[in-house]
Amino acid sequence: MLERTRRPSRAGGVPRGVEAIKLFIARVEKVISLVVICPWLRWYGLTIGRRVAFFGLPIVELGPGTEIHLGDRVSVVSRSGMTALGVGHRTVIRTLAPGAHIRIGDHVGLSGTTLCAASGIEIGEGTLVGADCRIVDTDFHPVQSRTRRYEDIPEPRPKDRIVIGRNVFLGMSVQVLKGVTIGDNTVVAAGSVVVDDLPPDTVCAGNPARPRKKLEFD
Repeated sequence: MLERTRRPSRAGGVPRGVEAIKLFIARVEKVISLVVICPWLRWYGLTIGRRVAFFGLPIVELGPGTEIHLGDRVSVVSRSGMTALGVGHRTVIRTLAPGAHIRIGDHVGLSGTTLCAASGIEIGEGTLVGADCRIVDTDFHPVQSRTRRYEDIPEPRPKDRIVIGRNVFLGMSVQVLKGVTIGDNTVVAAGSVVVDDLPPDTVCAGNPARPRKKLEFD
């Protein structure tokens, strides 16, 4: 007697039970985010908006006299199972010098992102930051080789602040360095290095990132 072949329970051959387990894990992590991670970060000194979701525990350091703000419905992924690309490490959010700030707008998505601010980093509403991007507003070490090994980070300057507009999309592994502004709606291709301002409504790519084409909206 021939054995009956089991058909996959949904398109793509993924058993329904596997999908149910993944959905259950996501719901559990949202509960952990709501009742454990968000209260802990608020106690630590962060300003956290409504319905912020942490998937895995991020690395957070809030320096004296600094500010970290996350708007409503921000999503922070620190676990590879929660994003198709996976993440190389947990999301890192650090302020490095007195007066520094990190301000993340509503509906922003971060996946394995590194944010290090000695002056300031601002990310506009609706921006998506792809897996393993790094956004840093300092060189971390002096340029001069004689003092590079042991000196503290260079003195922060207001002009080093990074401003990323609304509805920007940073592809995976994009590096955004000090003193740049990225305009609203702009897309930055995977692996690009941003060292100069990028205009709004533009697709940009390269090292250094340069505008490639203008986006058109209906």
